[in-house]
Order: sequence, then structure tokens, then C-alpha cells
Amino acid sequence: MESEIFNKKNVKGIFIPHEKWPYITLNRYKNIKSVLDNLKKETDMCFYIDIDMEIKKPISNINLIKNKKFIGVIHPSNINSYMNSSLEDNIKSEAFVDITTIKPNNIYIQGCLWGAFLENFKYMINYLYDMVIIDTNNNIIPKWHD
Repeated sequence: MESEIFNKKNVKGIFIPHEKWPYITLNRYKNIKSVLDNLKKETDMCFYIDIDMEIKKPISNINLIKNKKFIGVIHPSNINSYMNSSLEDNIKSEAFVDITTIKPNNIYIQGCLWGAFLENFKYMINYLYDMVIIDTNNNIIPKWHD
């Protein structure tokens, strides 16, 4: 881990061995879950950011609306349209989405950058981890792993 970000006092890098596609992305929740208990109680928020993202300017003054629990990035293909073809259509998968239930204001969040307050982040990771385990045990790999 050569980046200068890992030299900062409150930053800890964790090496995750590479896996073949799609397991490198599908197992992200397992990898994150393995370090959740190491987070300090003073941690306010947690974020997942893809390693290949480039942050062009400082991210600061993040103000979440009082009742919002999570933040994320709207998938560019979802702006002004639906991504029905990207939603999981295998009814046996834990990731299944019944497209007849999608409302006009629903959005599709991509997996490159997302976060939440610590307890919400932990809840989401555990929930998604459990879904992946169920699908894996049933030999199901969803279309997408966002």
C-alpha cells in the first residue's frame, strides 16, 4: 500500500487478496464484515470507495438529511430512466427485484461509492453478507453485486 493516504494517523489499509470475477466484488461484504468489529466506537460514518476511483477534490461538509440513513451515487444509466434490465430477475435470488413494484422516484445506486452512519453501515453489511451467503449456498450469482 504505497499511497500517501495510508500514512495518515486515522487511516488503516487492509489488504484483500484478489479473487476471480465475480467473487472479488461479490465477496466485498464478507471482506468488510471481517473488519467491522475493529472500527472504533468514535467512528461516525463509514464509506466504501472502489480502489480505482479518483477523488478530484476534498470531500467535506457532508450533510445528510436528518432521516436519511445511507448515501450513495446514482448509477449514470439510471438518471432520467429506469434500469429494469439491470435488476435481478431470478426470483430464487435474494437480490430479486419485482419490477412491477418500482415507483417512478426509485433510483439505482451503483457500488463504487456508498456509506452510512456506523450502525446503519454495520446493519447493511450484515444484511448483504447474509443475502450473498444464501445465494451462494443455492448456487446463484446475481447479475450485479452493487
